[in-house]
Amino acid sequence: TGVLFSIQEAEAKAAARCVAELLSADGREPKDVVILTPALTHAHLYQQELRARGIEPYLVRGKGYYSQEEIADVRAFLRILVDPHDDMALAAVLRSPFVGLSDDGLYLLGKAAGTAGAVSLWEVTADGTCSRLSRRDRDLIARLHSQALTLRGRVGRPGLARLIDDAVTLTRYDVRLLSSSEGARRFANIRKLMRLADEYEALNGPHLSGFVEVMETMEDISDQEGSAA
Repeated sequence: TGVLFSIQEAEAKAAARCVAELLSADGREPKDVVILTPALTHAHLYQQELRARGIEPYLVRGKGYYSQEEIADVRAFLRILVDPHDDMALAAVLRSPFVGLSDDGLYLLGKAAGTAGAVSLWEVTADGTCSRLSRRDRDLIARLHSQALTLRGRVGRPGLARLIDDAVTLTRYDVRLLSSSEGARRFANIRKLMRLADEYEALNGPHLSGFVEVMETMEDISDQEGSAA
């Protein structure tokens, strides 16, 4: 396995060197060059070597679009707008860049919910009974409640794409995303999601729960949707 991996590394280096020569010596543009591989098992090696030469690659296939972290984050946020008592979705939102709650904070919330016999984590966060949370975590949760209440008033109204846009803007998720690794590409995926939301709404109306279910279904099945360019 180690030998095969070394061969793949050598191939990735050679491919990156060839692409760099095409771009510099032949004056081609990045969009003119395509690398075809029989499988995507070692795609990350090609991406790594291209980036080392200052070339930003665009992977057409690979980890499914609906499985991308930023898409999963937005899906979880939309899910709590539909049903704030969805503990899995709320936990995902709390730990995502949407909120940034600490690990200790999430643990304490779960413990408080169990002790109080609460219906859901949302119930505990709503009444502020978890006094053991740090001031920072309490402020983050209070902000999420305010943002969620503002956006929940829009559920069911026309404009799914605008709702997604407002969600990532109001929470400053867009700023955090753009400042992360490959931020521009990841933000492009959010913009693509807005276009998909427009297409869904044109056929099915502004049904947020239905759109979320479509996103979840696409992740569960063989997700062949490519990331945004």
